[in-house]
Amino acid sequence: MEFEAYGELYQVKINGLWGKTDIVFDLYEECNVLIGENGIGKTTALKILESILNLNFIRMAKYKFDNIEFVFDTEEEIRFDYVDFIIPS
Repeated sequence: MEFEAYGELYQVKINGLWGKTDIVFDLYEECNVLIGENGIGKTTALKILESILNLNFIRMAKYKFDNIEFVFDTEEEIRFDYVDFIIPS
C-alpha cells in the first residue's frame, strides 16, 4: 500500500483490542497471511482496518480498542485513538 506523503505502509498495530490484546501485523508486497488461534482477533483486526479505510465510523464504533497505528517505511507513524472514531449522538 502506498501513501504518497508517508511512504509504503509496512505495519499495522491495533493496541488494546477488547481492552487486553495487542495485535501487530507486518505487510508485505507479495502476500500477507494472518495466522493465529481462534478468538485471537484476526477477523476483528481486518474488520477494523476495513472500516477505517472505508471511513465507516458507525461500524468502527462496535469494535473496542485503545488505538491503531500505521507504520511506514519512512519511520513515519499515524496513530488514531478509539475516541477519534466516535460520532457524538
